[in-house]
Amino acid sequence: MSTVQSIERAFAILQVVAAHPEGVGVTAVSQQVDLHKSTVSRLLATLEGVGAVERVPESNLFRIGSSLLSLISQVPFHQQLITLASPFLHQLTAQFGEDSGLCVPDGDQVLQIDQVRGQQQIQVRNWIGERYPLHSSVAGKLFLAFFAEERRERYLGERPLIRYASQTYTDPDQLRPHLLTIRQQGYSWVLDEFADGLAGLAVPIFDGNNQIVAAVTIYGPSFRFPGDNRAAVLSLALDAGKKMTDLLRQSNR
Repeated sequence: MSTVQSIERAFAILQVVAAHPEGVGVTAVSQQVDLHKSTVSRLLATLEGVGAVERVPESNLFRIGSSLLSLISQVPFHQQLITLASPFLHQLTAQFGEDSGLCVPDGDQVLQIDQVRGQQQIQVRNWIGERYPLHSSVAGKLFLAFFAEERRERYLGERPLIRYASQTYTDPDQLRPHLLTIRQQGYSWVLDEFADGLAGLAVPIFDGNNQIVAAVTIYGPSFRFPGDNRAAVLSLALDAGKKMTDLLRQSNR
């Protein structure tokens, strides 16, 4: 096995392990990376030796190790989020064929910092680096819902809520109860609010102080997304958000 091939395989294994903060076994890893169990065991042993992975106490499961978490904690925060989110975004896109993204609050806007493209013939565009309004985008409404009341009310009271699509909320009195529902249920759906014909889902990522710091999104043309997959998309996305929250808290201890 060449050095490059070993590195590629080790990285693939780390992506799988990172997606399972509670721990994952050799068999499950070998199935997901399509490698023989003996190869996976050998590479996991090497990764364990340098602290990149560690065994969950009293089990044969592996999780991301303290040495790798320490390295991640030294990376600038947005890059840290991108690194942690990457396997989850790829999993969402692979499962449902639609683009997934990672967004963060940026003042009174939303900033998209990563995107994994689907393979559908009809796609949305690449939005990495783009900024969106809080009141009409799927991640933005999620952020508004989880912001402190003072910050939320300042946004709603300081500016007109511009209409971007046919279903954009432009009346703060109508948006407030909708945001309360989002906060209570823990996720946000949009349809024809940011752009007509676009549907999306956003789930939160929290830091160790239980403050929302990012959102995982998945979105596509409304004629195709979510279709019959609404419940499955929501379940996998919520699971990804929870696991990312756990990883982020571990890496910043």
